[in-house]
Amino acid sequence: MSATKSRRPTPRRLVTATVILLAAASLAAISSWWLRAPQALAPPQMDLSNVDRAVRRAVESARTAILDRPDSAEAWGKLGMILMAHGLPVTASTACLTQAERLDPRQPRWP
Repeated sequence: MSATKSRRPTPRRLVTATVILLAAASLAAISSWWLRAPQALAPPQMDLSNVDRAVRRAVESARTAILDRPDSAEAWGKLGMILMAHGLPVTASTACLTQAERLDPRQPRWP
């Protein structure tokens, strides 16, 4: 008779396998999130040479706030509102408000 040992998983092997599977699942989830994370956009640039000096300063200040904190919905929304209020390019104000909505979808001012 040949003696064959049955290979039953030991508790240590089960724990090791579980840890490896959890680490792999976590890595996959983090990689998926990172690849789908929205990329930072640059605030729109436009010719402000024919715009009132106070408006130009407000636009430049709002753009600087976005460059300092590109993930700030408040900064994007503020620039969009300034552009819209002063009749500056609609595409630029829409882009800013769209980005603000992406960053803070619960804020009712952005949609």
